[in-house]
Amino acid sequence: MSSRLSRFLASFIVAVLLFAFAAPQLGTPTVQAKDGTGLDKITWSGTIRVEMQSHHTDPPSNDPYHTNTFTSNQNHVTEYQVQGLPHDALNQWDNDDQQVQVRYHEDHAGTEVSTQFPSSPTNTHSEGSEDGSGSTTGSVSLWIRGDGELDQGHCRIEAGGVGSRSDGGQLTKDISTSRTEHEWGVWSGNPINDTKNTSSTTYLLGVDMDFTCAKGAHTLSGTQETEHTADMTERVTWNLYQDGDAQTEVELVPPDAYPDWMPQADKDEQTVGNFIDIGIVAHTKGDPSLKPPKQVKKYTITLENTSREQGIDLNWPSSMAGAKATKDYDFRIDPKNTLVKVIDDDGQQAETTEENLNDFKVRLNSYDWGGYTTLKVVATLSDGSTVTAHIHAGTSESLNVPQDDNQNHIADVWEKNWGLTGAQADADDDDVPVGDGHKGDSIPLYDEYRGFHIGGRHERLSPITKDLFILDSAGLGGGVYSASTNVAVHLVKSSETDIIPGNAGAQDYVTANGHGEKVYAIWLLNRAIEAGVVGQTNGGPSIPQNIESIWIDAALCARVDGGPGGPELKSTIGHEVGHATNVLHHGQGPDYEISSVVCVPPGGARVFHNCPEDPEHPGRRLNCFGVAGKGGMYSGNDTCPMRYESTDYYPNKKGECISIPAGRFLSPYGQDPPPMGMFCSNPAGTGVNDPSRDPPKAGDASVGKCALQIRLKK
Repeated sequence: MSSRLSRFLASFIVAVLLFAFAAPQLGTPTVQAKDGTGLDKITWSGTIRVEMQSHHTDPPSNDPYHTNTFTSNQNHVTEYQVQGLPHDALNQWDNDDQQVQVRYHEDHAGTEVSTQFPSSPTNTHSEGSEDGSGSTTGSVSLWIRGDGELDQGHCRIEAGGVGSRSDGGQLTKDISTSRTEHEWGVWSGNPINDTKNTSSTTYLLGVDMDFTCAKGAHTLSGTQETEHTADMTERVTWNLYQDGDAQTEVELVPPDAYPDWMPQADKDEQTVGNFIDIGIVAHTKGDPSLKPPKQVKKYTITLENTSREQGIDLNWPSSMAGAKATKDYDFRIDPKNTLVKVIDDDGQQAETTEENLNDFKVRLNSYDWGGYTTLKVVATLSDGSTVTAHIHAGTSESLNVPQDDNQNHIADVWEKNWGLTGAQADADDDDVPVGDGHKGDSIPLYDEYRGFHIGGRHERLSPITKDLFILDSAGLGGGVYSASTNVAVHLVKSSETDIIPGNAGAQDYVTANGHGEKVYAIWLLNRAIEAGVVGQTNGGPSIPQNIESIWIDAALCARVDGGPGGPELKSTIGHEVGHATNVLHHGQGPDYEISSVVCVPPGGARVFHNCPEDPEHPGRRLNCFGVAGKGGMYSGNDTCPMRYESTDYYPNKKGECISIPAGRFLSPYGQDPPPMGMFCSNPAGTGVNDPSRDPPKAGDASVGKCALQIRLKK
C-alpha cells in the first residue's frame, strides 16, 4: 500500500495503544449460565465489525511555479465472525481461531503542473486504486463484569491478529490486494501515458474497547464511532449473543436467477438498465418456520463499496456525441418501494417504513454494465439490540451484487461462461490468435466484461479473442481481416470514440471510461491516393497505437471488381489492417521496375512496350512496368491477404518477353484473384507461387509468416 496509507495506519495504531494503556482493571465475574452450571458452559457467537474510513486532500502549494493536487479515499473493513467463543478463566472468553473477513479499497487522484521551465513544462494527471478482500483467522476476547467488580456494568472486547502460538494453530495472514496506477500528460516536455499494475497486501484491523453492558446480559450489541483525526473515522459495531438462547435471525435471500444475473445500463447514468430484487426474511434462529422471538422495529439497508465507474461502459457517453460521462453510483436502492424509504441523496441507504416486517424485498437498480455493490442489512429489534442479516444458507453478512465469489468485481457467471478460474480484474491474457506471442489487446479483463458501445449497441467482449476497433467513417467495413486472422473486429462510429488533442499518432480511442491503457480505433477513410494505389496505412506497419489512419480508394477497387463491395475492396482492407497490426509484406526488395519490354507472342510479330519519357531527364524513360521478384511482395501463399496479386511481369526463362536493355526473359503477370484466405503461417509459396509450378511466379516468401506477426499492443 502507499506511504499515505501507512501514515494513516500508523496514526491509528498510536491511538489504539494509548487507549489500551488507559484501560481499567478487570474484576471478578458473577454471570452464570441459564442452567446454573457456571460460566464454563456459556459460549458466545455473533459479529464484531471494524470500519476505518479516511478522506485526505493535500493542501495547495505556495510555489508559484508548481501546482499539485492529491486526494485519496480509503475504506478498510474487518469483520470478526465469532462462533462459539469459549470460556477461558474468570470473566473472560477468548479464542484464537475465529474467522475474519477483510476488505480494503483505496482510490486516489492527483495532478502536477510545473511552469518553471517553459521549454519543458509538466502537466500530468494520475489516478489509482487498490482493492483486496479475503478471509483469515484472528483472536477475540470478551470480558463481562458483574456485581462487586471494580468496573461493574461494563464489558470489554479485544480482537486482533495472531502472530505466534504454541499449539500449532493457524496464524493471521495478510490479505492480497491489487493496485493500478495510471499517469498521463506531459512530463518535462515529453508525453507520457503509463499504466502500472502491482500487488500488495493489507491486514485486519484490531479492536480494544470498553462499553456499557447490562448485568446478566445474554446479548451485547452497539456501535461506537471515534474520530481519530479530522479526516479519519473508526466505527466499531458488535452484535454478540449467548449460544442456546432463542435468537432472531435475519437472512438475505437472493432470487433464483442470482447466479446468472449481470448488471446492465440504459442510455445514460441516470436511467435504470435492469434490477435485482433481494428478499429479507426474519425468523427464529435455526427454525425458519417460527416467527422471530423479538420483533423487528426497523431494518437499515445499506449498499457498501458501490462502484462509481465513469459513464455506463468503456466508451459511452462519449464527448464526441456531445455528452460528458460522470461517476455516479452504479447501484442505487429503488425509491419506489412503499416499504422502504431512501434516506440519503445517493440511493445508498434506506430504512423500512413499517414495524414487525418479517418478509419483504428490496430492489437494487443497476446503472452500469460493470457495476458492483455489497448489500448489508441490519435489523433493530424490539429491545434495542441489532442483528445483521446473513446470506441464506451461508454465513456471510453481506451479499455481493452481482455474485462475485472471487471478489474481482466481475460477475461469476460471465467468468464461468468463458471457462475462467481465478481470474484477475486487470488480466490481459487474450491468446487468440497467438500472433507474435504477446498476449492481450490492451483491454483488461474487467473492461472486456463491462463492454463497449459498438455500432449503436452495447457489447461485452471475449476474454479469449483479441479485439480490434476500427473507426469506419465511410462505412467500408472490416474487409477479410477478422475472418483471415481470428481477431475480433469491432466497427465503431465517431460518436463512440474520444480524441486526444494534439496527439501525433492515433487520434481516436474507445476507452475514455476505462482503467487500463488507451485502446485506439484505427481510422479507416475512403479517399483517392495516387495512380494505381488502392490502399495505404499511415504509420505502419506497427501496432494500432501508432497508426494515424488507413486510406482506401474504394472507387479504384470497384473498377477492379466491376462494382462496389467486391473481393478487391475486402482484400485491400484486410491487407491494410494487417499493416495496422504489425504485419509486414511477404518480402521487400526483390521486386523491381523497368522502362521497356519487347514481346514476341507465339506466331506473332514483335511488340514493343515503352514507358513515357522522363521529363526531368531527356532521352530517358520512366520505369513504369513492375516485375515480381523472387521472394518479394508477390511471393508466398497466394491466398494470404498480405500478398500483392497484380503487377506487369514475372521472371520466366521461357517467357515471350525480354526487358530492355537488361535482356531478362519475362512473362506477363496478369491479374490473380484477390487473396481472401487466412494469414499465412509459413513462407512457402502456394498456388501460382508453388515451387513445383513451371515456373512459379514469385516462389517462396522471404518474410511470410504473417499470422505470427500480429500484435495489438506495445
